[in-house]
Amino acid sequence: SLHSPSTWPNYCFDTGYHWLNTPCDIRAKINSEGYVAIVHYLDTISLDDIPRHVSDESLNYFKVYWSGGDYPSVASNNCGDCLVLSDVNGDACLCQTTVVDKAVFNTAVNVTAADILSSLTVGHMDPDVYNGTSYTEEDEGDFTAYTKSGVYDT
Repeated sequence: SLHSPSTWPNYCFDTGYHWLNTPCDIRAKINSEGYVAIVHYLDTISLDDIPRHVSDESLNYFKVYWSGGDYPSVASNNCGDCLVLSDVNGDACLCQTTVVDKAVFNTAVNVTAADILSSLTVGHMDPDVYNGTSYTEEDEGDFTAYTKSGVYDT
């Protein structure tokens, strides 16, 4: 049967989106131009069972804006603390990733619109989707901030 435990790994990968009961890491594969491809690494699943678009063979790169233009590179720093990958597509670096969930600003005091634009690169849902019950609009002059119970929420 398609839904029997023996076929779950292939079924999950064939259907696309899924949850697994095994730990996994998200790694960044960085090519010689600084472009990044996302790589899924699972200790308990054969690398052959990981879909190609998220395997270490992935060529699904996207542009990244590196702070100061420096990034792990085989040519300039032998990938730093990352692993060196060599294949028919050239050398790349495979790096661990870490997700940090914290507020960039805890207050709007002495914050400018330029500070916000240079520090924040990921947006947020429009606060109006919460029907005005969760967030309070704070006019800070050249930008608008939204607080949750008077606190700048992460």
